[in-house]
Parts: sequence; C-alpha cells; structure tokens
Amino acid sequence: MIDLSEMVSRMARLLTPVLGEHVRIETRAGEGIWPIFADPAQVESALVNLAINARDSMPDGGTLAIECANVHQGAGELEPAAGDYVLVTVSDTGVGMSRDVIDRAFEPFFTTKEPGKGSGLGLSMVHGFVKQAGGDVTIDSTMGAGTRIRLYLPRTTAADEIEGETSADAGEETPAGAHAVLVVEDNAIVRSVAVARFEELGHSVLEAESAAAALELLGSPAPIDLLFTDVVIPGGMGGLDLARRALELRPGIRVIFTSGYAASFNAVGDLPGEFLQKPYRDEDLRRVLQRALATAGGDNDARALGTSG
Repeated sequence: MIDLSEMVSRMARLLTPVLGEHVRIETRAGEGIWPIFADPAQVESALVNLAINARDSMPDGGTLAIECANVHQGAGELEPAAGDYVLVTVSDTGVGMSRDVIDRAFEPFFTTKEPGKGSGLGLSMVHGFVKQAGGDVTIDSTMGAGTRIRLYLPRTTAADEIEGETSADAGEETPAGAHAVLVVEDNAIVRSVAVARFEELGHSVLEAESAAAALELLGSPAPIDLLFTDVVIPGGMGGLDLARRALELRPGIRVIFTSGYAASFNAVGDLPGEFLQKPYRDEDLRRVLQRALATAGGDNDARALGTSG
C-alpha cells in the first residue's frame, strides 16, 4: 500500500539536485488521496523517468509539476475498468511533442534524443508498469506549450491493504550512526538519485563514475565504510572486480552491488557483498544496508559480508 502524497513529496526532494537549479519542481496533492497497491520501486522509477524527460524538454529551464488527485472513471471513458483511481499528473513547460511523436512515445527504443542521450525505454517502461498495475497512461502535448502525462493507478481495496500491512518490513531500521559510502555508477542521473537517498538516510557520500575513479578514492585517506557499486561499469573493470580490489585495499569495507540484471548476475555464485536489484524501494535499500553494516570488528572479510540469495 502506497501513500502517493508522501512519496511524491519525498521524490521531489530527491529529484531537486538531479534536475538542476534551472528546473523548478512543484507538487500538489488533493485532500485525502487514496492509497494504491503497487510496487513502490516501480512508482518511483516511473516518476524519475518522467522527471528526466521533462528536464530534457526544458533546455532553458522551466517548471515540472507533479499532482495527485482522486478520480472516478466511468465505463468507457478510458482503458481502465470503471472504478476509483488516483490520478498522477506530471507536466512541464517544455518544447512539447508533435502528434507523430505522441503516437509512438510508448514504443520501446523510440526516442527523439541524440545518440547516447537516451535509450528510448523510459516511457515504454512507465507504460508497461501502469498497465501491469491495472491502470492507464495518457499524453497531452502541444509543440511549444509543454507536455502533460497522466497516470491512472487503481485505488487499493481493503484486502490489498491488509496484505500490504502484513508483508511490510516492520521493525527493520538502518543501523544507528552515519557511515561513509562510496557510490560507483556511470549513469549520472541514477548516481545522483542514489547519493540523495544515502544522504537522506544520514550518511556521508563520495561518488565515482568509473572503477578507475573509485580506486583512486579507495587508495586515498578518505574514510569509506561501504562500497555501493553497479555491476556493469564501462572502462574494463566491472563492479565484481572492483569490489575484490576494494577488499584488498580496505579489508574491512562492506559491499553492496546493484543491477537491473539480477538473473544473470545471481548465477555468478558467492559474492563479496549484498545484492540490490534495480529499481529498488527505500525499504529495500534500508534492509540491505542493515545486513551489510550489521557485522562489526576487525575480521570482516568477504565471508562476513554475506552472499546474495
């Protein structure tokens, strides 16, 4: 069960440093927004994708607005079945889209961005998530007048609320005390969001976009308690090799791997650390942090860090 009002407010704080000073973020939520039952990580990922698209459509700056409202859909109004929905509207003041672009916007790998600037999977992933949740997504846009994307997410039922409360990670907290974390991620946007999440949890953060940059920091006097690294890093050294080198340089360091390709990576076997699949919820991050930081003492090695299950 998700409280979208709280999530949107928190995501706005996380996105502020990612979008930059030239983009103003506004959030608006009506009274008594209904809870929804969906994967929180997928909701967060959808908001991040939409926010990044909005930023890219406003090269000279502008306003990104995220709104939540309760709505009732009548039969035949849109693709969702008739019923109660929470409407999440993400709008910008950017360059807008043509009708041809709108018609293809949800196609996988379709993009109007320059090569290397986007995969064309963002809106496709948002569309897939919303449909899987039993909702619908629409686009309204005018060239030169901005874009408005609406996500219709079904209101949760009483049975879903009970199930959600039963499966919640109650009582799991991040270990007390701040730690120094090194975040290694080549995607600047993903790295910025991860840094913001750790800082929101009270930790100090160093960041690197490559294994070479990470090794330079690991070889410095800077305090680093935990290495948080993507599995796939360009430049010849992947996250697994980086972690093994980090353990040689700093035998007591903890390691958390992250990737969107869990199936292939889990087949590697024993890992010198924990594993967190993208996209992940804040609760997932706190839980993995708790496991990774739970062991203390001078005999911490790869075995003390645990393996992914």
